Amino acid sequence: MALSDYNAGRYDLAAGEFADVVKDYPYDQLSGHAQFYVGESYYREKKYKKAIQAYEQVLSTYPGSAKAPAARLHKAYAELALGQRSAGIRDLKDLIGRFPQSPEAAQGRLRLNGLLASSGSGKPSPYD
Repeated sequence: MALSDYNAGRYDLAAGEFADVVKDYPYDQLSGHAQFYVGESYYREKKYKKAIQAYEQVLSTYPGSAKAPAARLHKAYAELALGQRSAGIRDLKDLIGRFPQSPEAAQGRLRLNGLLASSGSGKPSPYD
């Protein structure tokens, strides 16, 4: 039901349902996915602070989750949306360092290169 609500754009409802899954089944391997979708639901509603907290919960409680790279990437995006440039850059660099071959790292490199290019340093990025 939670994924159906998420896909239908009922993000507030979906966040609660995903949180219930995490609460009811904290040790299930899919709880990391459910926690990730809590963050995604908040992100879609532009509740970036709550999204960051939810993504951080994925990273701290479910570090081996398949959603960990996406949680790190989306946490960085939420930080950047809040104007937390240094935190966003730090998380993008951490993503690239921890999961260098992941598709999320490739996306992170593109975003990071754009951020570094817009800083006007004139130096090529080491993340190319």
